Amino acid sequence: MGNPFIAAMSEGNSIERVKILKALGAEVIRVPQADGTPGMVTGSDIARAVEKALEIARERNCFYVDQFNNPSNVAGHYLTTGPEIWNDLDGNIDAFVASVGTGATFVGTSRFLKEQRKGIFCVPAEPAEAAILKKGFVVNPKHIIQGTGYGMIPPQWDPALVDDVITVTDEEVEQQTRLLARDEGLYVGYSSGANVCAALKLLKSGILKGNPVVVTVLCDTAYKYSTL
Repeated sequence: MGNPFIAAMSEGNSIERVKILKALGAEVIRVPQADGTPGMVTGSDIARAVEKALEIARERNCFYVDQFNNPSNVAGHYLTTGPEIWNDLDGNIDAFVASVGTGATFVGTSRFLKEQRKGIFCVPAEPAEAAILKKGFVVNPKHIIQGTGYGMIPPQWDPALVDDVITVTDEEVEQQTRLLARDEGLYVGYSSGANVCAALKLLKSGILKGNPVVVTVLCDTAYKYSTL
């Protein structure tokens, strides 16, 4: 579109993210962490990055995208991700699983799928110790699943879409992410590993009867992580 792009990013996010964005022409401003550590970004870290983004928007007369509150974020998945899944499977889907950052992937996709058939089982995934949706509190805001699990209920969250909540540990996510690369040739990041881990837990739980079709999203690559 020819518009310049500025990213206010927590210093806890991997340096690979910075390099990729800069290679694509973006300006990246690193924001010191509030209470997280490198590789582990918390809700407080995100809040600090948001403050910096708002400051930049005021000073430079920019449009602040505001991904957490912008309804276009949810609408994008309602209008594209949900229909793509439904159409590609000819409606043969029993459950949808997605980890939660802004919540847009889960909310937009689940809303569309449930409008097609109410019985589709929709499950968000969370880090085990930052499971605000499942437990109502956070034990430890730090975890390896960058881009998700900020220990806060997203502004556009819709609890009516939730049929269950599945939690995953860092150890489970790391193991699953490496298995996807080794056994499936899918070199993906930790949020993708978390999604697959949660989907497998749902299948093993026995909640879904028969031979169910469970869909999840592999939403990033491992090229953003120095540890993979």
